[in-house]
Amino acid sequence: MALIVLWVTKSSLSPKVQTYVISLLALIVPLLNFRYAMVGGQTIWALIFVFIIFSLFSLSRLPLISAGVTGLFTLAVLWWYLPEATLYLQVSDHIARMSLIIISLLIAFWINTLSIGKERIMLAYTEEIENASLTDSTLHMPNRRAFERRLEEWKEEHHFQVWIINIDRFHVINEIAGYQIGDNVLYQIKQRINDVLPKEAYVARGHQDDFLVYLSEKLYQKYGGLEESLLQSIYEPIQYKNHQFRLKASMGMAPSDQVGTDAAYVMKSAEYALREAKHQGGGQAVVCTKELSEESQYRMLITNRMTPEALQKEFSLLFQPQCETGSGRITGVEALIRWEEPENGFVSPETFIPIAEQNGFIHPLGDWVLREACKQTVEWAADGKVKVAVNISPQQLTNAGFAESVLAILKETNFPPDSLELEITEHVLALHMEEARTQLQMLRLNGVRIAIDDFGTGYSSLYVLQSFPLDKIKIPREFIQNVHMNSRKQHIVQFIIRMANDLKMDVLAEGIEVEEELHFLKEAGCRQAQGYYHYHPLDKNHLKQEVTG
Repeated sequence: MALIVLWVTKSSLSPKVQTYVISLLALIVPLLNFRYAMVGGQTIWALIFVFIIFSLFSLSRLPLISAGVTGLFTLAVLWWYLPEATLYLQVSDHIARMSLIIISLLIAFWINTLSIGKERIMLAYTEEIENASLTDSTLHMPNRRAFERRLEEWKEEHHFQVWIINIDRFHVINEIAGYQIGDNVLYQIKQRINDVLPKEAYVARGHQDDFLVYLSEKLYQKYGGLEESLLQSIYEPIQYKNHQFRLKASMGMAPSDQVGTDAAYVMKSAEYALREAKHQGGGQAVVCTKELSEESQYRMLITNRMTPEALQKEFSLLFQPQCETGSGRITGVEALIRWEEPENGFVSPETFIPIAEQNGFIHPLGDWVLREACKQTVEWAADGKVKVAVNISPQQLTNAGFAESVLAILKETNFPPDSLELEITEHVLALHMEEARTQLQMLRLNGVRIAIDDFGTGYSSLYVLQSFPLDKIKIPREFIQNVHMNSRKQHIVQFIIRMANDLKMDVLAEGIEVEEELHFLKEAGCRQAQGYYHYHPLDKNHLKQEVTG
C-alpha cells in the first residue's frame, strides 16, 4: 500500500488527480476486510497504519475521511451483521476497536495538519524566493527576468512595443562619484520614466543602467511622442546632495508589427536598435525595422563565425602596391585582409573589422595579419627595398603589450623591423595620446616605421605631428580624387607635401585612379602614390612576380 501511494505521489498526475486516486485506495482497502470477515476480521487493525500512510503522503484530508468512514462502516457491519465472524468478541471489544480507529484517525488528522502547515510555509518561502529573484533590490522594481516572463505571457497580444533605454556613459558617474550616488541617480531616472509613461506600461530594470519597457501599440498611438518626452525628461538635470548630473539616454524600440511576436526575438531586436542608436552617437531613439533587424542578424552571425579556426582557414591577405610617382617602381605594399566565409561568401572589412573591435577578436586578428604579412613577404622584403604597411586598430594600440607583441612577431618571422610600417589614423592618436606615445616610442626605438593614415581628416592634425614619432604622412583619397580639377584640394595637398618635406617625413598619396591626378602629384613633389591607376590589390604570388620579375 505504501509503495502504491508513493508511486502515485511521484507520478506526473496533477495534484488533484493524485488526491482522487489516493482517496479511492483509502476507500477500497477497508472493504477488503470483508474477505477475511469469517476468520475474525483481524486485518482491520491495519487501518491504523493506512491512516498514518495517507497522512504522510497526502496533503488533502479527503483520503483520511474516505478511509475513516469506510473503516468504521466495516466494523459496524462485522458487529451487527456477521457476529459469527468475531470469534466470541464482547461488546467492549467492538467499542475498543472502533475507539482505536477513531483515535488513530484523529492522530492522522493531526499529522496531516502539521504536514499541510509545513507545506504552506515551504510554499510561502518558495514564493518569497521567487519574488526576490524577479525583483531588482536596488531600485525596487521588476528585473529583466520578470520582464521576459511577463513578455512571454503578453506576446499573444496583436501589437505591442518593447523598448530598451540605456543611459549614455553612465559608468563615468560610478567611477567618479561612486556606486551609491550612481544608484540614487538611477532611482531618480526610474521615477522620471514612470512619470512620463502611462500607468498601463510595464517598466523593469535590465542590465546595470538599462531600463526595459513594455507598451501596447494602442497606448503608444494614443499618447504619441513618448520616446521624445522620455529622452527629454532624462536629460533634465538630476540633483543629489552637492552633485548635479545631466545625462543623455539612447533607446532601442522594437514594434511587434515590424519584428514579430516571438518574445526572445523582440528583445533581441530592441537590442539591435539600441546598438544602432549608440552607433549614431547616442542620445536618440531608433526603431528596429525589418531591414535593421536583418542587418543586425547578419552582424550577429558574423560575430559567431569569428573563431580561431576560421582565422586559419578562411582569412587571407592581399597587398596593395605603393609606387614611385616618377618611375612606377614598387617601393612598398599595404597588407589588406580579406574574409571568404563558407556560407555567406565575401565579408567586407568595413563590416567585420568594427565587429572584431567590439568583441575583442581584433587582437588575435591583428596578430594574425601582422604575422602573415611578415611571413608572406620575407623573401622579397628582407633586403629592405620594399616596405610592408599594416593597419593598426585603436584597441591594439591601447593594449599594454602591443609593442612587445609586434617585436616578438618580427623576431619569430625573421622580418627586419625597418621594413615594417605601422599605419595609424590620426584620430586614434588624438584620442589615445599617452598610451599611443609609449607604444610607438618603443617600436620606433627598435626600428619600426610609423605612418599616419588619413591625415587632415581629424581635428588635431598639427598637434599629432609634433607629439608623436612619425615617419610618413598618407594623404587620404578624399583630397586626391579629382584634385586636378579642384583648386581648394590642390592648395591643401601642396601644403601637406611641403610640410612633410620640411619635417623630413615621407609623403604618400592614396586613391590615385587617373593619370591627371598622378601628374599633379608629381608636379607638387609627392614621390609615392597608391591606387588603382598603378595596381589593384595582388595576392602574394603575383606580387612577388611584380617585385622580383
